[in-house]
Amino acid sequence: MDAGNSSRRQFLVGSVSGLSSVWLQLHWPAILAAEVHARQAVESGRVAFEFFSREQAAVVEAAAAQIIPSDSTPGAREAGVIHFIDRALTSFDRDKQGIYTEGLLALQRKVQEMIPGNDN
Repeated sequence: MDAGNSSRRQFLVGSVSGLSSVWLQLHWPAILAAEVHARQAVESGRVAFEFFSREQAAVVEAAAAQIIPSDSTPGAREAGVIHFIDRALTSFDRDKQGIYTEGLLALQRKVQEMIPGNDN
């Protein structure tokens, strides 16, 4: 690798790191608020969602539980990940709502294709 490629790569890595830091600083209060919201939702057993329907929340929670399963330590369900994501999508990550909506619809279509007659 020549010096030009190396310095270009270093510049890109540095730029992405810097932008990530700025994004995190700008959204930190909302991220903390979403974390508190998720913890309170788990503690109270409250399941009122702001963005997801109950059905959508169940699908996203099941996916999160596959990524962070419960074992000898708490997993996504115990951490209230679904409530964090739900709050994020109505605050600091509002621009990602379409991605979640489209992804859930695509998943539903795929399930119906693979399991005819399944309306879930």
